[in-house]
Amino acid sequence: MFIIILGALTAIGALSIDMFLPGLPQIQSDFNTTTSNAQLTLSFFMIGLALGNLFVGPISDAIGRKLPLMIAMLLFYISQYWYYLY
Repeated sequence: MFIIILGALTAIGALSIDMFLPGLPQIQSDFNTTTSNAQLTLSFFMIGLALGNLFVGPISDAIGRKLPLMIAMLLFYISQYWYYLY
């Protein structure tokens, strides 16, 4: 069962990019910026995904996959709830 959940969570990166792209025009208008600057947010998002995997990968290899995944999901839920409140 954990392998199925792990496989489904792997799609979060791709899904988040697909949800992010339609919002680029709104980001551009809300922050009154150029298209190039709005597209930089996607570049930084991709860099964040890459660096996150670079640092979490060795930790997962050392202590297992389940604990880092649960911590990451807990942090995700807390941050989403915080954004919901504000």
